[in-house]
Amino acid sequence: MSYSVHVIVRGKVQGVGFRFFTQQLANKYHLDGWVRNLHDGNVEIHAEGKNSELDAFLEKLKSGTSPFAHIEQMIINTSDELKGYSSFKIKY
Repeated sequence: MSYSVHVIVRGKVQGVGFRFFTQQLANKYHLDGWVRNLHDGNVEIHAEGKNSELDAFLEKLKSGTSPFAHIEQMIINTSDELKGYSSFKIKY
């Protein structure tokens, strides 16, 4: 079974390698989607894949970010609707 997540990450997450870390982590868990910086200093993530892999991705994202990043809050919305991405990209 697969699902998708839309995540807003708040904290010190821009200019610290967080998007690259997120992309590498998503690739490790075979997820598709994207990550991008927002104008307000937050980071937005959309990822989709198998339930167990998405769950592991979110847990690792919360606990094992790059050493310079600091997550204050993650707002996570889940959906059964898949967009059909074919890879995980950093949006600029």
